[in-house]
Amino acid sequence: MARREPDRLEDLRRNTDALRAGLRARGFDTGKAASAIVPVLVGDEVATWRLARRLFDEGVLVSAVVHPAVRRGAARLRLCATAAQSAADLDEALEAFDLAGRPAGDA
Repeated sequence: MARREPDRLEDLRRNTDALRAGLRARGFDTGKAASAIVPVLVGDEVATWRLARRLFDEGVLVSAVVHPAVRRGAARLRLCATAAQSAADLDEALEAFDLAGRPAGDA
């Protein structure tokens, strides 16, 4: 499919870059990975679960990844960019992060 429809790969890269940039602009740590799986590093497990729940309440489903999947203190959310997401989809997800707030200090 990547050979037959190279535009999909470009769409995936564009969406991944936009998601990561939007999260960073809002002060979220997305680590150093460059894949379409975009982490949001939180650290505290309870804060990670709470942020995931607030995002769910805003209509965005994210995976909370906590110990033992990652070492203690390295809890994170896992978001997946896709080629099928529209700019409006990404904007909606980023707005949900604005509404959900920051995990630090409110856990």
